[in-house]
Amino acid sequence: MKLHRYILVVLDVFLVVLSFYLAHLLRFEWLIPPENLEKLVTLIPVIAGISAVTFVIVDLYNRLWEYASIQELVDIVKAVSISVGALVISVYFLDLVRLPRSTYIIAWLLGIFFIGSSRLWWRMVREYLMSRTSQSRVCVVGVSEDGVLAARLAKNEVVGFVDDDLRSQKTSIMGIPVLGTPSEIRQ
Repeated sequence: MKLHRYILVVLDVFLVVLSFYLAHLLRFEWLIPPENLEKLVTLIPVIAGISAVTFVIVDLYNRLWEYASIQELVDIVKAVSISVGALVISVYFLDLVRLPRSTYIIAWLLGIFFIGSSRLWWRMVREYLMSRTSQSRVCVVGVSEDGVLAARLAKNEVVGFVDDDLRSQKTSIMGIPVLGTPSEIRQ
Protein backbone atom coordinates (compact mmCIF):
# COMPACT_ATOMS: atom_id res chain seq x y z
CA MET A 1 0.00 0.00 0.00
CA LYS A 2 1.09 3.56 -0.64
CA LEU A 3 1.74 6.01 2.19
CA HIS A 4 -1.56 7.87 1.80
CA ARG A 5 -3.42 4.56 2.14
CA TYR A 6 -1.60 3.79 5.40
CA ILE A 7 -2.57 7.25 6.60
CA LEU A 8 -6.21 6.52 5.74
CA VAL A 9 -6.06 3.21 7.65
CA VAL A 10 -4.69 5.01 10.72
CA LEU A 11 -7.31 7.76 10.37
CA ASP A 12 -10.13 5.23 10.07
CA VAL A 13 -8.92 3.22 13.06
CA PHE A 14 -8.67 6.43 15.08
CA LEU A 15 -12.23 7.37 14.05
CA VAL A 16 -13.57 3.95 15.07
CA VAL A 17 -11.83 4.12 18.46
CA LEU A 18 -13.15 7.67 18.87
CA SER A 19 -16.63 6.36 17.99
CA PHE A 20 -16.44 3.81 20.80
CA TYR A 21 -15.24 6.45 23.27
CA LEU A 22 -18.03 8.86 22.29
CA ALA A 23 -20.53 6.00 22.38
CA HIS A 24 -19.46 5.38 25.97
CA LEU A 25 -19.86 9.06 26.79
CA LEU A 26 -23.36 9.07 25.31
CA ARG A 27 -24.30 5.77 26.95
CA PHE A 28 -23.26 6.97 30.41
CA GLU A 29 -24.52 10.55 29.93
CA TRP A 30 -21.03 12.09 29.84
CA LEU A 31 -19.84 10.45 33.10
CA ILE A 32 -18.16 7.13 32.29
CA PRO A 33 -17.70 4.99 35.42
CA PRO A 34 -13.98 4.19 35.93
CA GLU A 35 -14.54 0.42 35.57
CA ASN A 36 -16.24 0.93 32.20
CA LEU A 37 -13.48 3.23 31.02
CA GLU A 38 -10.96 0.53 31.96
CA LYS A 39 -12.93 -2.03 29.93
CA LEU A 40 -12.90 0.28 26.92
CA VAL A 41 -9.17 0.97 27.22
CA THR A 42 -8.55 -2.79 27.45
CA LEU A 43 -10.48 -3.36 24.21
CA ILE A 44 -8.86 -0.55 22.19
CA PRO A 45 -6.17 -2.82 20.64
CA VAL A 46 -8.85 -5.36 19.67
CA ILE A 47 -11.10 -2.63 18.23
CA ALA A 48 -8.18 -1.15 16.29
CA GLY A 49 -6.93 -4.49 14.98
CA ILE A 50 -10.31 -5.79 13.85
CA SER A 51 -11.17 -2.45 12.23
CA ALA A 52 -7.89 -2.18 10.32
CA VAL A 53 -8.06 -5.74 9.01
CA THR A 54 -11.74 -5.46 8.09
CA PHE A 55 -11.33 -2.15 6.26
CA VAL A 56 -8.39 -3.48 4.24
CA ILE A 57 -10.27 -6.70 3.36
CA VAL A 58 -13.39 -4.76 2.32
CA ASP A 59 -11.03 -2.71 0.12
CA LEU A 60 -11.78 0.81 1.33
CA TYR A 61 -8.33 2.00 0.31
CA ASN A 62 -8.16 1.38 -3.43
CA ARG A 63 -10.49 4.19 -4.41
CA LEU A 64 -10.31 7.78 -5.54
CA TRP A 65 -12.33 9.43 -2.78
CA GLU A 66 -12.57 12.70 -4.69
CA TYR A 67 -15.12 10.87 -6.86
CA ALA A 68 -17.00 9.23 -3.99
CA SER A 69 -20.59 8.21 -4.69
CA ILE A 70 -23.37 6.20 -3.09
CA GLN A 71 -21.48 2.94 -3.74
CA GLU A 72 -18.58 4.13 -1.60
CA LEU A 73 -20.99 5.02 1.20
CA VAL A 74 -22.53 1.53 0.95
CA ASP A 75 -19.03 0.05 1.21
CA ILE A 76 -18.30 2.16 4.30
CA VAL A 77 -21.54 0.93 5.92
CA LYS A 78 -20.58 -2.64 5.02
CA ALA A 79 -17.03 -2.26 6.39
CA VAL A 80 -18.12 -0.67 9.69
CA SER A 81 -20.91 -3.24 10.09
CA ILE A 82 -18.55 -6.17 9.55
CA SER A 83 -15.99 -4.59 11.87
CA VAL A 84 -18.44 -4.02 14.74
CA GLY A 85 -20.03 -7.43 14.13
CA ALA A 86 -16.63 -9.13 14.27
CA LEU A 87 -15.85 -7.25 17.47
CA VAL A 88 -19.11 -8.35 19.11
CA ILE A 89 -18.50 -11.96 18.08
CA SER A 90 -14.91 -11.79 19.35
CA VAL A 91 -15.93 -10.28 22.67
CA TYR A 92 -18.67 -12.81 23.37
CA PHE A 93 -17.09 -15.98 21.99
CA LEU A 94 -13.54 -15.33 23.20
CA ASP A 95 -14.88 -14.14 26.55
CA LEU A 96 -13.14 -10.77 26.36
CA VAL A 97 -14.08 -7.70 28.39
CA ARG A 98 -17.69 -6.82 27.61
CA LEU A 99 -19.06 -3.38 26.92
CA PRO A 100 -22.72 -2.42 27.25
CA ARG A 101 -24.66 -3.61 24.17
CA SER A 102 -25.90 -0.11 23.40
CA THR A 103 -22.29 1.03 23.05
CA TYR A 104 -21.83 -1.17 19.98
CA ILE A 105 -24.92 0.26 18.28
CA ILE A 106 -23.98 3.86 19.03
CA ALA A 107 -20.36 3.25 17.97
CA TRP A 108 -21.59 1.65 14.73
CA LEU A 109 -23.65 4.74 13.88
CA LEU A 110 -20.86 7.12 14.83
CA GLY A 111 -18.29 5.08 12.90
CA ILE A 112 -20.34 5.26 9.71
CA PHE A 113 -20.86 8.99 10.24
CA PHE A 114 -17.20 9.79 10.95
CA ILE A 115 -15.66 7.65 8.20
CA GLY A 116 -18.32 8.73 5.69
CA SER A 117 -17.74 12.37 6.61
CA SER A 118 -13.98 12.02 6.25
CA ARG A 119 -14.44 10.72 2.71
CA LEU A 120 -17.06 13.34 1.82
CA TRP A 121 -14.58 15.97 2.93
CA TRP A 122 -12.19 14.92 0.15
CA ARG A 123 -14.92 15.34 -2.43
CA MET A 124 -15.99 18.71 -1.05
CA VAL A 125 -12.40 19.99 -1.16
CA ARG A 126 -12.05 18.85 -4.77
CA GLU A 127 -15.30 20.49 -5.83
CA TYR A 128 -14.41 23.68 -3.98
CA LEU A 129 -11.01 23.88 -5.64
CA MET A 130 -12.55 23.20 -9.05
CA SER A 131 -15.18 25.90 -8.52
CA ARG A 132 -12.44 28.49 -7.91
CA THR A 133 -10.94 28.06 -11.39
CA SER A 134 -12.33 30.15 -14.22
CA GLN A 135 -14.91 28.16 -16.13
CA SER A 136 -16.98 28.69 -19.24
CA ARG A 137 -20.73 28.61 -18.86
CA VAL A 138 -22.29 25.78 -20.91
CA CYS A 139 -25.69 24.30 -21.58
CA VAL A 140 -26.09 20.52 -22.00
CA VAL A 141 -28.37 19.29 -24.78
CA GLY A 142 -30.40 16.26 -23.71
CA VAL A 143 -31.80 15.09 -20.39
CA SER A 144 -30.70 11.49 -20.88
CA GLU A 145 -28.17 9.43 -18.97
CA ASP A 146 -25.53 10.72 -21.38
CA GLY A 147 -26.54 14.33 -20.76
CA VAL A 148 -26.43 13.88 -16.99
CA LEU A 149 -23.05 12.16 -17.27
CA ALA A 150 -21.77 15.02 -19.43
CA ALA A 151 -22.94 17.51 -16.79
CA ARG A 152 -21.17 15.57 -14.04
CA LEU A 153 -17.94 15.34 -16.00
CA ALA A 154 -18.01 18.88 -17.35
CA LYS A 155 -15.03 21.01 -16.43
CA ASN A 156 -17.23 24.02 -17.16
CA GLU A 157 -20.08 25.58 -15.25
CA VAL A 158 -23.28 23.87 -16.42
CA VAL A 159 -26.03 26.51 -16.32
CA GLY A 160 -28.83 24.31 -17.65
CA PHE A 161 -30.15 21.49 -19.78
CA VAL A 162 -32.23 21.73 -22.94
CA ASP A 163 -34.36 18.84 -24.18
CA ASP A 164 -37.11 18.16 -26.73
CA ASP A 165 -39.12 16.08 -24.25
CA LEU A 166 -41.84 18.35 -22.92
CA ARG A 167 -42.16 16.23 -19.75
CA SER A 168 -38.71 17.32 -18.65
CA GLN A 169 -39.47 21.03 -19.04
CA LYS A 170 -39.51 23.14 -15.86
CA THR A 171 -37.73 20.43 -13.86
CA SER A 172 -34.18 20.17 -12.61
CA ILE A 173 -31.51 17.49 -12.55
CA MET A 174 -28.74 17.57 -9.93
CA GLY A 175 -29.98 21.05 -9.05
CA ILE A 176 -29.49 22.26 -12.65
CA PRO A 177 -32.66 23.54 -14.35
CA VAL A 178 -34.06 22.29 -17.67
CA LEU A 179 -34.31 25.62 -19.50
CA GLY A 180 -36.34 24.68 -22.56
CA THR A 181 -35.97 22.99 -25.94
CA PRO A 182 -32.96 23.06 -28.30
CA SER A 183 -34.88 25.35 -30.67
CA GLU A 184 -35.07 27.93 -27.88
CA ILE A 185 -31.31 28.06 -27.31
CA ARG A 186 -30.84 31.30 -29.27
CA GLN A 187 -33.39 33.03 -27.09
